[in-house]
Amino acid sequence: MIKKIKNKKAISPMIGYILLISIVVVLSLIVYTWLKTYVPQDSLECPDSTSMFIRSYEYAPNNQLNITIKNNGNFNIGGYFIRAATQSPDQGLAATDLSAGLVDSFGGTNLRGGLVIFELQEGGNTNSFSPNQEVTHVFDISGIDAIFFIELTPIRYQEHESIKRTVTCGSAKIKEEIN
Repeated sequence: MIKKIKNKKAISPMIGYILLISIVVVLSLIVYTWLKTYVPQDSLECPDSTSMFIRSYEYAPNNQLNITIKNNGNFNIGGYFIRAATQSPDQGLAATDLSAGLVDSFGGTNLRGGLVIFELQEGGNTNSFSPNQEVTHVFDISGIDAIFFIELTPIRYQEHESIKRTVTCGSAKIKEEIN
């Protein structure tokens, strides 16, 4: 025979706690899975042989800096960040953005958001600066007293999961001392 439990007061709260804990565990798993999609899995990087260098520079007396850049890598480049060290020659990081002073350019370049980009073609951002190609850019540096060195960091546009993304080529960054 089955023995009947006379005191059922503890069963109802026990079932409530089990259901509450189960719901919390299921919701936490759902939130974890959802948040995991926001964390990038693998970082986008430029190909190893992406490279550019400053072929020549000239400081003009009218507070202009003329820079001739050459793509000496194996891949096209979409643009570059240009920054200068203006405080001392021992300054570790070039912090002054020179892209806002872009005055004239040869080779159809544009300026957009602190970045000097090469000619845009229809259909979006392209890597239009080909290997062995040279371009001269003129920057107005009238508000700057002295430039000790310049850092150029190339960028590329790469497709990732059917979306064109801007990739900064930090390993291809160059530093040129200005005399």
